[in-house]
Amino acid sequence: MDANQCNLVTKLWQRQARCEAHLREPELHLAQQKVLSSLPNHWDGRTVFVARPAVAMDKNTAERILRNPVVGRKHSDGSGSVWSAHFAAIMLSVLQTLLLWGLTPHHWLSAFLQACAESGGQSPADLSPFVPWQMSAERREVLSRPLPVRVPAFGSLAQEQQEPEAADTS
Repeated sequence: MDANQCNLVTKLWQRQARCEAHLREPELHLAQQKVLSSLPNHWDGRTVFVARPAVAMDKNTAERILRNPVVGRKHSDGSGSVWSAHFAAIMLSVLQTLLLWGLTPHHWLSAFLQACAESGGQSPADLSPFVPWQMSAERREVLSRPLPVRVPAFGSLAQEQQEPEAADTS
C-alpha cells in the first residue's frame, strides 16, 4: 500500500472513530444523532473506493452528467416554463446521443439545420442521414470531425468592408 492509500485509510478510520465518539455524547442533537447513527449502516458502501480505486469517490456518473444541463437550464431564457424543460430534454438527449456515437454536435447540428433550410424550414423527409445508427459509416466519419471553417475569399472580404453608398432620402 502506497503512502497516499495509507493516509486515506487512516483518515477514514479517524472519521469512523469520531462518529462513534459523537454518538456517545449525551447532549447530542436529535438531527445529529439521526445522521451519525445511519452512517455505520452505509459505511461499506461509502468507502468502497478504498478497496477499489477504480470506483469514483464523488457522486455517481449519471449525476455528474446531469449537472451541466440542470444548471444551464436554470440560467437560460424560459427557465421557468414547461416548453423550455421539454426543449432542453429533447436537445440534451439528441446531443448526448451524438456524443455516444462519437459525432461532433456542432457539425451534426449545422448539417441538420442546413437540410431543414433546404427543405423550406421543415425537417427533411428522409432523416436517415442524421440518425447515427442509420447513417452510413462514411457520413458518421465526416460528422465526427470538427465543422470545417469557411473563410471568405480575400476579394469578397474587401467588398464587404467598402463604405456603403449614401442613399437619397429626399
